[in-house]
Amino acid sequence: MLRKELSLLMIYQALGTQDIAPLLDRVQIFTFLVFLHLYIPCVSTFASCLKMLGRREALASVALSIGRRY
Repeated sequence: MLRKELSLLMIYQALGTQDIAPLLDRVQIFTFLVFLHLYIPCVSTFASCLKMLGRREALASVALSIGRRY
């Protein structure tokens, strides 16, 4: 969970500004947010999703994450 919250701070640092609107359009920002939402980096994140979202949604998120890599 912390990684997702820090991602916005990291994009500010990478772009060198907190005003990202002139640098990224709406589609790029939306894509970034969808990626952050669906990315499953570890078992603990899956466990958190399982508890918060339920089995079906957590497994769907893992399937999308694995499918995207192959």
